[in-house]
Amino acid sequence: MNISSVAARKGIPPGAEGSSGPYAVAKAGIMAMTRQLALELGEFGVRVNCVAPGVVASGRLQKVLSFSKQNRIPEGSMSQIPMGRVGTVEETAALIVALCTGDTSYMTGAVIDVNGASYAA
Repeated sequence: MNISSVAARKGIPPGAEGSSGPYAVAKAGIMAMTRQLALELGEFGVRVNCVAPGVVASGRLQKVLSFSKQNRIPEGSMSQIPMGRVGTVEETAALIVALCTGDTSYMTGAVIDVNGASYAA
């Protein structure tokens, strides 16, 4: 199981709080590695999948917000998330747990977005 980010699909706008081009590039590499490992290891029954969260109320988000003057998500950012809120750590963890069960035994090489449809927007 690998963890990437919506940043790998959308990039991070210049000047955004906590923006980092290398972060987005590294997360895209994790997506490519997931697909490649699934191809190489499938014959051995090894499944390799990836979860790509969007904005999650995590420790990293709190660090980013602590550097902003208002200590909150910038105006207009929530309009980028059709569900109108950030995700929770528990919501991301629930998907990871589900992917680690036998119920998904034929799923491999997948990158699954968990981002309140922010990538769809």
